[in-house]
Amino acid sequence: MNQISAERMESIMRGFIDAIGEADVDKALTFLTDDVTWVNPIGTFEGHDEVRRYLAWTAETIPDFEVIPTGVDIVTTGDRAVYEHLMKGTIQGEKAEWLAMCAYEFSGEKIRALRTVFDRLDIVEQTAKGWLSEQLVAQIVKQTERGLE
Repeated sequence: MNQISAERMESIMRGFIDAIGEADVDKALTFLTDDVTWVNPIGTFEGHDEVRRYLAWTAETIPDFEVIPTGVDIVTTGDRAVYEHLMKGTIQGEKAEWLAMCAYEFSGEKIRALRTVFDRLDIVEQTAKGWLSEQLVAQIVKQTERGLE
């Protein structure tokens, strides 16, 4: 099997990300192997059906979802790449923006595995509504930062 070039990996990744930003689930799936695995803070999604469900949920939950390159952008090595970026959109009526890192593994010219990391608590801090929710989130944040003062 021929190794995929760094330029081709970047092109595939950007096509995949663009399709997600356009909420075009079917197009996004064309960049993935049938047995793809995507692990992220929301859960583990295996195969096209589960990834389709996740992408449809994302498009419905964050209709103005956007991915913005930042930091090191895309770095490739062999059949793997890492992408640093910001994600932003409106969640439950509140604007939010959060840093994310995605690790991609390729099989030929398709993405076979993704691992995405981002801080869910950061998103919740930005989108909590109402006095009680805001107080609960503030308390959780305070607990996680104990000893930093």
